[in-house]
Amino acid sequence: RSWFSGDVSRSKQAYIQDPETWLSFETVFKESLKTYYHPLKFSFADRLLKTATACGFITILSAMAESLLLQTVKQFNESFQLIKGGSVHKKEDICFMVEELECSKNLTWFITDTAGDIFSGKNAGVNTIGVGWGFHNQSTIKKNRPDYYFQRPQELIDFLKQTSL
Repeated sequence: RSWFSGDVSRSKQAYIQDPETWLSFETVFKESLKTYYHPLKFSFADRLLKTATACGFITILSAMAESLLLQTVKQFNESFQLIKGGSVHKKEDICFMVEELECSKNLTWFITDTAGDIFSGKNAGVNTIGVGWGFHNQSTIKKNRPDYYFQRPQELIDFLKQTSL
């Protein structure tokens, strides 16, 4: 974390100029993705997916390499209408997913744990929800002013149950 606290979707290498530091960061980052994002680490994942699925389409859009992403979510694959990994142009990818699923942007919620994704979601014209159990902390996420912010998973689950998406 001391190497990088910026937006992972905006070319990490642009923030890390020293080649040796970049190589070190890239190695550690790739290894951390193998365990950090594993859905079994999140005991609430099943409840959240069931609640979100009841609200409408759900998709995954991630900077994580698609092969690793598919392996990570394989136990939940049937929950997702679209899965896109390796995303470096989140705004465009959000717009593509909305169009592909013939959804309305004002009825689309982009749920994320990074400030850069909040920025991308807002630029794509969709509603944004920041969450406090991921890559960026609350103050970093809130700098980009998500439409909603939830510190705990149950808060998001309750919101989804109460909100007509």
